[in-house]
Amino acid sequence: MTIRPRRGTIGALLSLAAAAAARGAEPDLESVIKSSLGQRHWYGVYVSGTKSGYALIECLEGKVGDRPAVVVDMKMRLKLVTMGQKQDVRVFEKRTYFRTGELHEVAFRFKSDASEMRATATVQGDKALLSMQMGELAPQTKELPKPQESLRDWAAAEWFAASASKPGEQVTFSLLEPMMLKEFQGTLTFKERKEIIFNGVPTRVTVLGQRVAELGMDGDVVVDARGVALEQTVGQMFVLRLESERQAKDVQYSGDLVRTGCVTLDKPPHNPAALRSAKFEIRGIEDAALLVNDNRQRWSEGKDGARIVEVVAEGVPAQRLARLPVDRAKFAADLAPTMFVQCDEPAIKSLAAEIVGNERDLWAAARKINAWVYKNVRKVGTAAMSNAAEVVKAREGDCSEHTVLFVALARAAGIPARELAGVTAIEKGEGLYYHAWPEVWVGDWVAMDPTLGQEVADPTHIVFARGGAESFYRILSVFGRLRARMVESTSR
Repeated sequence: MTIRPRRGTIGALLSLAAAAAARGAEPDLESVIKSSLGQRHWYGVYVSGTKSGYALIECLEGKVGDRPAVVVDMKMRLKLVTMGQKQDVRVFEKRTYFRTGELHEVAFRFKSDASEMRATATVQGDKALLSMQMGELAPQTKELPKPQESLRDWAAAEWFAASASKPGEQVTFSLLEPMMLKEFQGTLTFKERKEIIFNGVPTRVTVLGQRVAELGMDGDVVVDARGVALEQTVGQMFVLRLESERQAKDVQYSGDLVRTGCVTLDKPPHNPAALRSAKFEIRGIEDAALLVNDNRQRWSEGKDGARIVEVVAEGVPAQRLARLPVDRAKFAADLAPTMFVQCDEPAIKSLAAEIVGNERDLWAAARKINAWVYKNVRKVGTAAMSNAAEVVKAREGDCSEHTVLFVALARAAGIPARELAGVTAIEKGEGLYYHAWPEVWVGDWVAMDPTLGQEVADPTHIVFARGGAESFYRILSVFGRLRARMVESTSR
């Protein structure tokens, strides 16, 4: 069970890498364009310290109709292992700007053995038209406000590094992410100039801090005197490092994201499902948005900067259980279809009706859906853009697929449901593993786990985020940083 690079994570990583890989040492836009055109840079991609893929970023001359354009073309290949399964992932992103600087289009494509997804955002007048297609499903469209992103944002790291800036000074940049249906604002902070040894050669570099606050994402980009990004980090999970083409492509399947991401415990619980409550001491969380407090878990301050989280696994008392139908206006967001939770798809609506039947008790209906997903979705590691419409056909996947299908079926049946992400222990595991699971409203919110077959998610399920891709992205800020200790627990 692991949270893979998913729903926008890889796209945003590529976009940020491109913004750092542009070549050009002057703030004048035309000078940057002239020095960047024709440049191509290869990068090794490292995930949790393991070489896992490579990327090629090129700056090309193009046209949109009769207007001159600049095209930033990015290609990435990842060789991942999840739950023992080899995953060959290819990601393509092309950002097209008019020579005058305005953004024209962002085109994104994700392809793996398990799924394929395309997204395009094209600026038309005062708006951007987004088109997204999952596999062979019909495309979905959405209008976004006209983005602020321009060619200057793409080149911001280079001209900022070449400027006479002093430590602590900042500039902002914009980043349109069609995968997450919005534009984000980021900040570059001038950190220092220093000399490092890069590929055995003393090299003068500028170090910039890079942060997208809405995503809780931060890292550094190291730029040389030519304006070329030598290395970029995103949290402690992703690193892109400038390499020769031969070096970059030298990558083998190695490591397993599940084991790599494990937050080890000195005394992991042997049977988490038997616990009623658990208390953990957690270190490594700096983003306060990850400290989710709700009816089942509470955070408090510990000693020496540690955080304490107490979790209780309980269902809803019988006297508070609700029945169908619910107030749809009150739970509109948790009943609505989304790009990835297609609860309005005929196949999903039909299956939900078949599973739930005439049951009107919300808790009983939710338990039926949980049991069906647990029994009928084969448990395999996948690298996919998890979406319910494809999972209902393939009927296989890891925690992401189990969760997104459960949420879609519940919503199709009229039960408010949403996705959760965080960490959990597993039977005979070594610690806490990154995981996704759902929660449903049945008179109160109850966390369930269709991947592990738990009607009430055990108290080692620690929630860091709820909702969609934007919320889940924030978890990357703690990947590789978390340290945990189980303080105490009680049994059922």
